[in-house]
Amino acid sequence: MALEPESDYRAAGLLQAFETAGCVGQAVLIPASSRARQELPAGLRALGARVTLVEAYATLEPPELGSSVERALRDGFDAATFAAPSAVEAFARAAASQARGLPAVVIGPTTAAA
Repeated sequence: MALEPESDYRAAGLLQAFETAGCVGQAVLIPASSRARQELPAGLRALGARVTLVEAYATLEPPELGSSVERALRDGFDAATFAAPSAVEAFARAAASQARGLPAVVIGPTTAAA
């Protein structure tokens, strides 16, 4: 089975593609982060798929994160880019009050909400 969402490249769009293709009784493996949201596995189960969720990696903050962020803030930058909510959260913790008002670019509404 090969699926690609038509335009919404989030869990909701992928669920729509699975619904259109039909996945009742299909075994679906989801290798995911230790912090992955449950929208996709729950939605697939609701559509009748047999879901196996495997923790494929863990999101961990490196010990030097605070000093790295402090250096970046001191040196300055034109924009910070974020591709995952966990990156936003870790940066915000490390930057503390200095994070407010910084220029940021995010991928997708879930990351924007973080």
